[in-house]
Amino acid sequence: MIYFCCDDRRRDAIAQHQTLMGIDFLEVESGQQQLRVHFVPAAVGVVKTTIPPSVTQDQVRITGGERITSIRVLSVALDGDTLLVTVDDDGVSANGVGDFSTYTLELVDVPNLDPLLSSVDFSFKVECPSDFD
Repeated sequence: MIYFCCDDRRRDAIAQHQTLMGIDFLEVESGQQQLRVHFVPAAVGVVKTTIPPSVTQDQVRITGGERITSIRVLSVALDGDTLLVTVDDDGVSANGVGDFSTYTLELVDVPNLDPLLSSVDFSFKVECPSDFD
């Protein structure tokens, strides 16, 4: 599932900006233990870095959840034009990671990252069956 974090006007402004970058959307990979963070691409004719060149696991925060609130970032790696974040919850969830509530992935202390596009809300369980209507 894909989670978008911004409105089109802000996204377009960042795409045209010479130095600022921001999160465009996040995908929860099958198995729910990897999050793929996509960044706003540069507009046509704009040459700039669109993905932070070095993000550490200390710069990635995942907050939220209701039953499972302690999601750990195990590793962060650049994978092409995305940031691949591997997470776990110490085996609290029997099926993947997290619960059915909303979480927020936030990048902190990353140079040239637009403050409004530094986080995105998502759910680990959006494609999982639920016992509730």
